[in-house]
Amino acid sequence: MLSRYAWYDGNTNRERAYPVAQLVPNQWGLFDTLGNVWEWTLDRRQTYPSDERVTEDVEDSVLRVSNDVARTRRGGSFSYEWFTVRSAHRGDVTYFPYQTRDSVGFRVARSMP
Repeated sequence: MLSRYAWYDGNTNRERAYPVAQLVPNQWGLFDTLGNVWEWTLDRRQTYPSDERVTEDVEDSVLRVSNDVARTRRGGSFSYEWFTVRSAHRGDVTYFPYQTRDSVGFRVARSMP
């Protein structure tokens, strides 16, 4: 029952993002790891091969945010269908840092000692 864990068009009417921790946490106790807003990533979108080869993500030699290179988004949002609510699903290739959207955000993370 996805609607217990993630906000997507099936339980939001595509109206808005919701405050964190309103739904059930995942098995590690983390809230809102999927759905609600797309996670904008530093990854460049690469086309998946049509066969079963594994692709290697090749990033910039110097990681920097630039409006010259589109990045991908992952995880689905309140305004998209259920099948987008997974970390493996990538959004379009048209997401640049200068764009603002109400359904795209980013996750703040820190390393644990």
